[in-house]
Amino acid sequence: MIAINTRTYPYRLDHTSKEPIELFIKLTNGGVKRLLSIDLVLDEDLSFDRVKPVNTDYKRLGEFEPNQSKEIKLFIYPATGSKPGMKPVKIRVGEHSRDYNYVDNKNEQKININVV
Repeated sequence: MIAINTRTYPYRLDHTSKEPIELFIKLTNGGVKRLLSIDLVLDEDLSFDRVKPVNTDYKRLGEFEPNQSKEIKLFIYPATGSKPGMKPVKIRVGEHSRDYNYVDNKNEQKININVV
């Protein structure tokens, strides 16, 4: 079982500026040794890139030993024409035993980014 903990800095994203917020995702493996991957899906008003709209990201994280933790830092920018409100972010972590083509278990968590 993989534990997913998230935090952002700063707490709000200003839609009028091009300054990003930092999204920290901490993954902790509570079970046996596994290969992990993470898939992120942003709302259409958010982007991983400062210039063009990039709403999805997929990363292969490698092997995690039991009780091993890893923190990932991502920058999230407001997309052009974004409006204030709570914007959803979907985080999916896949557990793989042989290789990345076979998903044994998938954990999903949704968080909200406050855009002002």
